[in-house]
Amino acid sequence: MTDIVADRLHGPPCTGVPLQIFFPSQESENALRPTPDERRALSCCARCRPHVRAVCLERQMAHGITGQNGIAGGTTSAQRRELIRLRTQDSVQVGRLVRAIERQLGYLPGLVHG
Repeated sequence: MTDIVADRLHGPPCTGVPLQIFFPSQESENALRPTPDERRALSCCARCRPHVRAVCLERQMAHGITGQNGIAGGTTSAQRRELIRLRTQDSVQVGRLVRAIERQLGYLPGLVHG
């Protein structure tokens, strides 16, 4: 049986774990220093296969920077907020680079070039 099939049949390792474990009463504001309660939840996430953690993480990241609570995808809410900030920063930098290249090539904004 493949790992993916096993995951679908049995669910991820967090199946059956009380939900409150993933929402600790005290959350760290520092992405590099999880609280003891956060570390307990992260140890549960560590038992998941990487592809399952990635799906869980992306699902949580879709909630945006204000929707980050608890532990998901092997990350704390502080870590996900930092990831979102970096993604946003990278998107802005990529957009600036594309516009600079278009100007250099003589493209006009808003026109489709084939």
